[in-house]
Amino acid sequence: MRENPIICGVAEAITKCCSPVCIYLATRKQNTRGELTAFKLLVVVNDVKNVTKIESDIYMSVDCEIPYDVIVYNNSVWENLIDDYGTFAHKVYESGDKLYG
Repeated sequence: MRENPIICGVAEAITKCCSPVCIYLATRKQNTRGELTAFKLLVVVNDVKNVTKIESDIYMSVDCEIPYDVIVYNNSVWENLIDDYGTFAHKVYESGDKLYG
């Protein structure tokens, strides 16, 4: 399936903002007409002290015409969580759409 151009545009803007290791589309919401109404991206970055600052930088730098959410993981945390079957990271790793990396 081809990805929505709005989602791809946001993912591309994020790559310019924070040089991520990878980006996954975690969730997307559509209305009854099949139009995208919201989405959530999971962004993995090289290990930094403060992922909250990167998340904030993304929201301040990347504008979008529809609501979106971003979850940022340090790479070392991500690598540990993707093997833990009960985590959100594992779910996204297994079933999310990899957009970058």
